[in-house]
Amino acid sequence: MSKKHFLRNLFLILLVFITVGTVYNFSPVKSYIHSITTTHNSLTALAKYNLYLTQNKSKPVFKNNSSSNDNDTDNSSPVQTPEPTPTVTEIPTVLDGTIVTSSTISATYLSVTIQWDAFPGADGYSLSYSYQDKLCSLDTTDTTFTINDMGPATVCSYQLSYYKDFFGVRVYSNPSKIFTTCTPTAKVSGLKITSRKTTTENNASIYLEWDKMNDASYYLYYKKSTETLYKRSKSLKENKATISKLDASTDYDIYVQAYCIDENNIGEPSDTIKTTTRPSQVLGLTIIEERMHFINLKWDANPTCDYYYIYRSVNDGDYELYKKTTDTSLLDDNLTAGTVYSYKIKPYLIRANIEGSYSKTLKGVTNPTVTTNLKLSKNKTTSLYLSWDKNESATGYMIYRKKNNGSFVYVTSTTTTSYLDKKLSSGTNYRYKILTYADTEKHTSAIGQSGDSDYTDGFSNIAMTSTLPAQVALRIKPGYNRVRLSWNTVTGSNGYYIYKKEDTEYNLCDEITSPNETSIVYTNTPANRQFTYKVVAYRNAFNKQFISPSTVKNVVPKKTKGTTTKPSYYSTKKQLINSAAWKKTQIVNKYAVYNKCYTIPGIRSTNVAGFESTSMCPQGLTFAKNYMLISAYDSYKEENSVIYVMGKKSRKLLTVIVLPNKTHAGGICFDGTNVWITNGKKLSTIPYSEIDDAAKNKTLYKKVNYSESYQTPYKCSFLNYYNKQIWTGTFMYTSNGSLRSYEVEKTDSGTNLIQKSLVTIPSAVQGVTFAKGKLILSRAFGLTNELNIYSPKKTGTSDMQLGKRIKTVIMPALNEEIAVSGNYLYVNFESALPYSKALNHMDRVLAIKLSAILKK
Repeated sequence: MSKKHFLRNLFLILLVFITVGTVYNFSPVKSYIHSITTTHNSLTALAKYNLYLTQNKSKPVFKNNSSSNDNDTDNSSPVQTPEPTPTVTEIPTVLDGTIVTSSTISATYLSVTIQWDAFPGADGYSLSYSYQDKLCSLDTTDTTFTINDMGPATVCSYQLSYYKDFFGVRVYSNPSKIFTTCTPTAKVSGLKITSRKTTTENNASIYLEWDKMNDASYYLYYKKSTETLYKRSKSLKENKATISKLDASTDYDIYVQAYCIDENNIGEPSDTIKTTTRPSQVLGLTIIEERMHFINLKWDANPTCDYYYIYRSVNDGDYELYKKTTDTSLLDDNLTAGTVYSYKIKPYLIRANIEGSYSKTLKGVTNPTVTTNLKLSKNKTTSLYLSWDKNESATGYMIYRKKNNGSFVYVTSTTTTSYLDKKLSSGTNYRYKILTYADTEKHTSAIGQSGDSDYTDGFSNIAMTSTLPAQVALRIKPGYNRVRLSWNTVTGSNGYYIYKKEDTEYNLCDEITSPNETSIVYTNTPANRQFTYKVVAYRNAFNKQFISPSTVKNVVPKKTKGTTTKPSYYSTKKQLINSAAWKKTQIVNKYAVYNKCYTIPGIRSTNVAGFESTSMCPQGLTFAKNYMLISAYDSYKEENSVIYVMGKKSRKLLTVIVLPNKTHAGGICFDGTNVWITNGKKLSTIPYSEIDDAAKNKTLYKKVNYSESYQTPYKCSFLNYYNKQIWTGTFMYTSNGSLRSYEVEKTDSGTNLIQKSLVTIPSAVQGVTFAKGKLILSRAFGLTNELNIYSPKKTGTSDMQLGKRIKTVIMPALNEEIAVSGNYLYVNFESALPYSKALNHMDRVLAIKLSAILKK
């Protein structure tokens, strides 16, 4: 029969059994079918059940439920009742109960025999066991079993269960608890010392290993050889151990004993080994002294050794045994300069022929020799170039610098034989010296060169030089048939050379020997012809002259012209009276008299001693007999300050007085003999006669000098002469200022100013004058543009009081100093400048009726 037909017939038989059992409630069938579905051998179980039925000759009788007419088969035989069928028990999945006890009945180094109690009704037993890397499972009908191929101190774990057979199906009980057994423990073998280490006298260590014995644990026993009792370590799992905190250079006895599972299964002790701990490390290794040709070392005495083995390395090479000694110091001499010598020491114990660990490594360096032939060159304004001879004993060079009369300071270090020192100050003396170093900057030639008897500071020769003076920032301005060369003072210079180009060569035309003299004028320069000048600064130092880089400028002089007299903003009366400054200022619009006003001259151009200024800013105002005087300063600070001399009646410019400096010239007044000018913290005078002479001759300009100057403790901003006293004060932006008056006292020793009064005034005062017992202040700053009128008491005395402000009069923008002449108050304005940022501009000295100013 083919496999296919066999499986088909088997399936049909199974189907019939299921159907019959279901319809007729056939208990044996149901029971057995259930057992089939709950086992892994259903087909075998079915075959055995069929065999069971055959042996018991039990045949099921089926009830005929069909009618007699259903078929032609002869069914006349009587129906028989089947015989009773024995009950079939259901196969369990797990058996009840388990094995409780088991024991080892014998053991050798290679095997153990275990036994267990027989379980009632059991057909056999299942044993699963494992040891080392082996895992095994088997069934047996015996109650003893021998596990082989184990080895000494081998732990074996196992579990047991019993089983029964049901129609060829083997059913097992739950496994027992895990039982443990082991082979006997043997003697430990292979005990040896792998290494030894000692740091201090009481901190020596011994490192040990021995042959591993399967699952054994170990106890390590040790003692000093002179002692009786052993010390035992804690239980060890590994076949190695370290014994620490031992005494250095001491003999010890050591053995190991193994056990397995517990100390009842303990093996024979290993052979005892005898050993000696190493001497302790050498401590305190230090260098006492380093010199060019020797290094002196010392270290702490070590009582655990007999000798010291000194190892030395040269320039980081291999260490070699250099010396054996019992001393605790070493003078290593006859060494090479600038060389690295490294040392470490081992202690040595004679009786055990054993060395200790190395000490810490100590590096020593012999001092290098002095570097020679330091030179300076390639001088620039901000750099110097240093070079020197190569030093064979040097690792590098430390550069020190001294500036002028200061001290030497460290700059940098380098390993080359040259250095460019940058970012120096121009026109400055510098000195340099070099310190050689070997290995690191801690080891220099500054220490003695060959012992104390030949001590030196170790520096190279000192080289000295100067940086060049800075390049001259030359400014050259064309004048009227003249040129002016000017520059800022060059720091560190002793003077200046000025060269003029003639054809293709420069010829020296002037030497200025004062470093603070920074301008010169050449008048032999016809207009409309180009001239070329070159200027250099020079510096004398160290018997040499150091010349700055040159500056070359070209210039073309102009034709002569005078100071402009045209208004800077409004060329006609109509333009002026329709301007915002005139029309929108009530006091001006109603009470200013055009025919009494003065055009402020020189705003567009002023001839200042032959040079043009286009930035004169008007400041002070006063009347001096037949003249009205207006002071002004060059807001570009190119030209000296001036006084415009105007005819009092003609209101025309007569001449320009050129002051000797560029003072702000904020105030001017006339005392009947001299014209006074504010000059910083000084009040300076000019004789009226010089001004009168220039005005009468109508010269284009006249240069004057101050006849006298008086020092004050504050900056003088405005001036007035009243009641035979000089009145002045300081402009303060936002805080109150002060007004002082001085009496001019002439004595045999000279002229002095004696303060007579002092009163507090508001901020932003630009000018002051008196009229009919009233004090008028001109104030201007920010949005403040006004005149304040006061009625002071005890004027010109120490008891003077300003009193309350009785009136304020609004002015056009940037009103400056004021003066009274006849029935008019005259007001000067800084807003005449073309580039002024004032909200409105006034290019005239306004003449306003004094009565309108003073009336309440």
